[in-house]
Parts: sequence; structure tokens; C-alpha cells
Amino acid sequence: MNREKSPRSDAGGLSYQQIALARLVADRHGITLPLGFEDDGPWTRRFLDVFAFDTQTEQDVFRRIVNLRQWAREGRDADEMGRKLDIKPALVVFALAVLRDSGFDLDDVAEDLGPDPEDAYWHMAEEDAFV
Repeated sequence: MNREKSPRSDAGGLSYQQIALARLVADRHGITLPLGFEDDGPWTRRFLDVFAFDTQTEQDVFRRIVNLRQWAREGRDADEMGRKLDIKPALVVFALAVLRDSGFDLDDVAEDLGPDPEDAYWHMAEEDAFV
């Protein structure tokens, strides 16, 4: 069985497809990638594990980001968030750091919102639109 390997970039051991996917996911979801992420294979693979876990279900990535933001605001711990998202707590900590570094507000608790994180996100987005 002869399988073709993806062409590799010259740094970080990442394929060009992995680098392109990381950029695409970051652009779609307002995430800032650190300078030189292309050369940091372990960081980029963790990023893809958290934010590009299934390229067929974009809504799931959106929901994951919304849920992480809301749960962080509610003060839930990484173990609980990891169980709910079916990822390791270390990846939750990584995801929250990426979101914070990208300017997502994870500290202010949203007031007067129902328990649904998507409702909370849309309410906050509407408020931001009027600022």
C-alpha cells in the first residue's frame, strides 16, 4: 500500500495543509495566531486539536468557543469543561489562553442571561454592536 505523504513545510514538521487550516480557523473565529506559529509544531497541533477537531462541523467549533467563554465566566474548572467537551483539561487551559490572547473577554460574568451559552453570546454581541 503506497500512501502519499502530505508535503511538509520546512519548519515545525507541519504540513502546508495544517498551517493553512490553522489560519482559516483563526480567521473564521476571530482568533489571533502567535507570530511564528508555523514553526511551532506542538502549539499548532494543540490548536488544531481544540479548534479544528472536525472540519465538517463548523457550528461545533463556534459552539465550543461560545461554551468555553461562558463556562470560564461562570468560574467552572478545566476538569469539568474538559469532560463536557470530551477533551483533556490541559487542552481546555490551552484553549482559554488562546482565547484570552486573542482578546476574548473571559473574566466578566454576563448578567441577566439564561443558562444557554449561545443566548449569552448573541446578547453580548448585540450589546457590542451598539458601542
